[in-house]
Amino acid sequence: MPIRLLKHCLTAVAISILLVGPQNCFAQIDNPRNMNPRNVVLGPTTNQLHTLAQNWSHAEAEWFYDVPQGSKLVPYDWFVNLEQPDAPELMRATANIAKLGYIPRNAEPSQNPFGLPVGFVRDDKHLGITCAACHTGLITHKTNAWLIDGAPALVDFEMFLRQLASALEKTAADSAKFDRFAKRVLGATATNVEREKLKKEVTSLAAFRKGYNDRNSSRLPAKAYGPGRVDAFGAILNEVTSTFAQLPTNHLEADAPVSYPFLWDTPQHDRVQWNGAAENKKSKLLSLVIGTEHFGALGRNIGEVLGVFGTLDASQEGTPRQFKGYSSSINKDSLIEIEESLRKLWSPEWPKDTFPIDSSLADKGKNLFKRDCKKCHDDAFDRDDPNRRIVAMMDDAKTDPQMILNVLRKAKTGVLKGRTIGYKPGEVFEDTAPRGQMLKHMAQRALFYRDSSLPLDLVDPIQFLQSIDSDSEYEVHADIKVGDLTISGQFDSLDFLNGLSDLSAKKAVDFIDKKGNKVRQDLKTLVRSKIPSLIGRLAGQDQDSTATLVAPAATPQLSFKYKARPLNGIWATAPYLHNGSVPNLDELLKPASKRVKSFKVGSREFDPIKVGFVDDGSFGFDTAQTGNKNVGHEGYAPNGHEYSDEERKQLIEYMKTL
Repeated sequence: MPIRLLKHCLTAVAISILLVGPQNCFAQIDNPRNMNPRNVVLGPTTNQLHTLAQNWSHAEAEWFYDVPQGSKLVPYDWFVNLEQPDAPELMRATANIAKLGYIPRNAEPSQNPFGLPVGFVRDDKHLGITCAACHTGLITHKTNAWLIDGAPALVDFEMFLRQLASALEKTAADSAKFDRFAKRVLGATATNVEREKLKKEVTSLAAFRKGYNDRNSSRLPAKAYGPGRVDAFGAILNEVTSTFAQLPTNHLEADAPVSYPFLWDTPQHDRVQWNGAAENKKSKLLSLVIGTEHFGALGRNIGEVLGVFGTLDASQEGTPRQFKGYSSSINKDSLIEIEESLRKLWSPEWPKDTFPIDSSLADKGKNLFKRDCKKCHDDAFDRDDPNRRIVAMMDDAKTDPQMILNVLRKAKTGVLKGRTIGYKPGEVFEDTAPRGQMLKHMAQRALFYRDSSLPLDLVDPIQFLQSIDSDSEYEVHADIKVGDLTISGQFDSLDFLNGLSDLSAKKAVDFIDKKGNKVRQDLKTLVRSKIPSLIGRLAGQDQDSTATLVAPAATPQLSFKYKARPLNGIWATAPYLHNGSVPNLDELLKPASKRVKSFKVGSREFDPIKVGFVDDGSFGFDTAQTGNKNVGHEGYAPNGHEYSDEERKQLIEYMKTL
């Protein structure tokens, strides 16, 4: 049994001996709450919580809910005593937590004494956010609820952060509210000096949290993300370029919100993220230094923590024995354990005991899927195969490109100017750099930073890192069309123009035109003359955000690709498309022109027929907003005909079986 689960188990044993006498450890975690095995606070109309067979025990799932990763949002003692901005009730009150979309839990003396929701945890002296806050789903149907590990959460992260900043600000400004807060935090006998010190600290943190929101939240109410979405890349890149590069105004609008991706099979994919930008690279040699061979996953997860309140000090690089790294709050050991735990996670199976599957309908849908969908969405692997491997299928489905366009932007380098970009000598930061390149640099420096020297003292650390330094960990997949020719490939997303210039160094490349003839094309002229201006217009957003830039025939056309994942467990991941712009599978299988253009988000009530959430909730989703377009992935069969109502039912019934 892993140490982390043993500790969890022993704590449960100690409590259960006091309450009901000694019994089996895992039974004690589950038995006192058979109707609610994860201790979730159920809604007023819900009678029973179901969990699905996803290869995690209840103890493993609860560990995932509570494992700290180095996130430092607000002092823990402050949050558990902080009132809502305009009411005396606490922010952690069940009704407020549920309103924000988080999953409330009952208090447990040992693990969760204040009843924090799934994904909220004490991280040393701070409240931290864990992976589970955004990647644990809950759906309801009448009196039943299903908790789905690794599924996207319907949380309104943006509203929560705005409420938190406002609560801090009003606590400092309102004498009665502050008095109640101070008594809870400091005690009734606190001195005036202690109270004044606390008020100054609350005022300072309120300004800091508001600054984070101003950088990373939508600027206008009409552009609010709503439940189930966040511009994670925007927030991470803004914290890198503004906070860590120490240039407070060096940020760009985070206006490309995407759905929280589902986590099952993530460690088994060759590349991850909606745009397929990050590779799950491995190196057994590196495991000697960082504790895992999966350095691609660890670097990616470090970037995630930097966006959710992790801290990093880039004031100066460490010594060579510290790999010239940056100290940070990131808990690398926890991130390694999280990834190993996710390696075990299975996708959820459709709850057919409650919603029986029509096998005749599903068989017909399988034939349609094989004909129309299988070329992009693999359905041939077993969800429980420990050796499953999934190769990304990158496709231009002509969906909203805003997320990829934003990754191409550049920013000032701040304190990074003059430092080596990776570990290769001679490649240094200038005044500006692609924001993704700055992220890679900081994540790399945080990953390799050590408080002690290499265990292999005979190895020179810098030479060692130079030998494994790679420029291809982050890529953008695109097609560049010039007349009848197409340059299709993977370009360095950290510096797209340089990636194209590297391609042009080949001088001439063989391509095949539409007639099947080999064509020699001089890429140097093409890349250095026409394409940079095209990309400049796209990255500067002077053009309307469409998947392919419509231009005269003489001008190159650029189209970006997103990742087409296998659809096992897809039923539990609504709303659909990478930006959450389609409410259910039935709408997704329609032509884009016939999809609903607005709908409500926020209700957990499940629609088992159309497969998605019912059109209800407090947030109105408007597909006309930048980043919200519900175009692409058209609901047409290869012969060009629109799916009939019956064909959509058949396809949906089959997808329930995946």
